[in-house]
Amino acid sequence: MKLSATHTTYIGKHLHLQTTRAANAGYYMIYAEANVGATADPIFSVNGVGATTTKGALSVGAGAAITGALTVSGATTLSTTLAVTDASTLTGVLNANGGATVSGLLDASGATTLRSTLAVTGATTLGDTVTVTGVLSANGGATVSGLLDASGATTLRSTLVVTGASTLTGITTASSGLTVSTGGIVVTDGDVKINANTATSTVSTGALVVGGGIGVGGSIRIAATSYAVSHLSSSDRRLKTAIQDLTASGSVLEKLRPVAYEWRRDEFPSRQFRAGTFAGFLADELEQVLPTAVADDGDGFLSVDYAAVVPHIVQAMQELRKEVDALRARVRQLEYGDKLVN
Repeated sequence: MKLSATHTTYIGKHLHLQTTRAANAGYYMIYAEANVGATADPIFSVNGVGATTTKGALSVGAGAAITGALTVSGATTLSTTLAVTDASTLTGVLNANGGATVSGLLDASGATTLRSTLAVTGATTLGDTVTVTGVLSANGGATVSGLLDASGATTLRSTLVVTGASTLTGITTASSGLTVSTGGIVVTDGDVKINANTATSTVSTGALVVGGGIGVGGSIRIAATSYAVSHLSSSDRRLKTAIQDLTASGSVLEKLRPVAYEWRRDEFPSRQFRAGTFAGFLADELEQVLPTAVADDGDGFLSVDYAAVVPHIVQAMQELRKEVDALRARVRQLEYGDKLVN
């Protein structure tokens, strides 16, 4: 179809062209009917103010340049690449099946939901809350200058570097290890549990290995054997009151029953008792004589502070020494009589 400049109107089977009237709103310059004689809106039209409307599919094979506004009121699907070189506002849903590349600023003023993988190859700044319901993978590293809130389980398969304060309210699992170089770890509430059951045979093996000293403000309870080079107990005079000399320790020791015994290892495997025959006291019997030498271990069983028996042994030995010295003096007196006087 070709029209000369003298033609004012052409009506084909589906295409209408008007050139005589001035352009204004509501006036179609070019339009195509859905059916001949139909009164419904055209399937394609260019009106007097330049707006273009298509009721069906619009296919542009060689590309399209739009210098003004492009308004899409319904859902729009791009099956290939969309390149936006200037500012663009999307008020509805943007669904990019083939991927989306943003070379400038991507500003999401509302909530943004990623239902699949988000890959970021360059620097990205997130100024608002980002919710990821799937997997968030940062291959090149991620820097968070504000709050990172992980309400569920978080798995770190590589190194995590934290330069500032960090709060973990859930469970954090680092499959390749967790190293804190400076600052330390502070637990203000809750418990710290190590579920590994690695056995220890040296100071550098076991489920928990500490290279330096350990400061503990409360009690330590050990279900198995404790090994140490030495053990010191607080005993400064300035920490004590109501100090008195021990008396009658000999009668105390007479009431004690030293026994030989073996541990019931098969019935209490978690306590890791050593095999063999040992010497000691029965806690329930010792409690009747020296109550302060016996305590409950927290599991309903009694424990003995053997160091509490030592002062009574020393005092009894001192009493025996005095008695022995007195007996020796008497024997000498009986053997030598007046010779000792002269």
